[in-house]
Amino acid sequence: MTKLFENKEKCCGCSACRNICPSSAIQMLPDEEGFLYPAVNTSLCVKCGLCRKVCAFQNGLEYRENYDSPYVYALKHKSDEVVMNSSSGGAFTSISDYIIERGGIVYGAAHDENLKTIHIRASNKEDRNKCRGSKYVQSDLADNFKKIKEDLSNGKKVLFTGTPCQVAGLRKFLDLSSCEDTCLYTADLVCHGVPSPQLFSEYIKYCEKKRGVRIKEYCHRSKDSGWGHVEEAIYKNGMKDNFSFLSRIWRNFYYSHLFFRPSCYICEYANLRRPGDITIADYWGIEKAHPEFADKNGVSLVLINTPKGKQLFESIQKSVLCIQSDTKSCMQKNLRQPPDRPTARDSAWERYKKHGFEYIAKKYGGYGIKHMAKDYIKSHGLYIGILKYFKTYK
Repeated sequence: MTKLFENKEKCCGCSACRNICPSSAIQMLPDEEGFLYPAVNTSLCVKCGLCRKVCAFQNGLEYRENYDSPYVYALKHKSDEVVMNSSSGGAFTSISDYIIERGGIVYGAAHDENLKTIHIRASNKEDRNKCRGSKYVQSDLADNFKKIKEDLSNGKKVLFTGTPCQVAGLRKFLDLSSCEDTCLYTADLVCHGVPSPQLFSEYIKYCEKKRGVRIKEYCHRSKDSGWGHVEEAIYKNGMKDNFSFLSRIWRNFYYSHLFFRPSCYICEYANLRRPGDITIADYWGIEKAHPEFADKNGVSLVLINTPKGKQLFESIQKSVLCIQSDTKSCMQKNLRQPPDRPTARDSAWERYKKHGFEYIAKKYGGYGIKHMAKDYIKSHGLYIGILKYFKTYK
């Protein structure tokens, strides 16, 4: 097997190289952290070089159609049901409705029956709804780029949604495939970083072991308590868990930055130079930027990056409420720079390999008696009193 990258920071796992290989010589294989990387079977390789040319992450991407600066909007879907079943204001649903209602195809991230995060092809709203909501795990794109090429060749309108590196990978793949992409619309997400699929799978199994019952659904952004970040597991016995220390482990992992893919820490797309026609995110800070438009159930941030994105956005106006904003008001950290790489990242992974999932759940995920006791003391107003006591009588 041959590697296509100098080090793991140079591969985002978009699968463009696998999809473009004319001899099927490339497989996407998980490493010890559970992230997929391309491996070349030299006995099948015909040395065409397409695998290296197609890598947008290493070779850059053409932005010739992009506006000098994106148009910025705050958006809410007119349907309360849509907003409540979306991570923020329902921008994805309104955009994908336009595509599906015209016989088009939508590609987005969803959980399969085993709660693995994969990209799926949706030709109807029922399947499209599986792609609603944030998925804080890196998705497996499998052979979706080839499917998109086939759909476009058959004259279908296609909407592809994904992380910026996935969108960039698709664009490079279609460009090198000489595929006509006038019917393709792309929406990238303001990405915080992608955690390990292997670790998420272990987290699901850990929850099931603790509860003694299987999980049938998992929501990374439940709105049972309003707009924010509350993760929720729905078990087969009907129990919903979005308040326990167990339910907070994955969220704590996510914000620790410890378990992201190595390429996330040097991401070239964490800025306003976006690879998608449209960019979708939560409009964090809307209550300060535009208090008259704030909504406790969520507001979407939409960046219009290209003329094609502008045309698509204008086509959905009947289904949404929106106001124009600006880049200064909407600016959030992940539109300025990649996530910081914690100094403890390597040691965190070493501890996981040596001690297993439960150990890191307690050390980095806020799980266990120590964290429960600290939380109890703090919530009951005793924390400050104890600190004062020790300062006085130390």
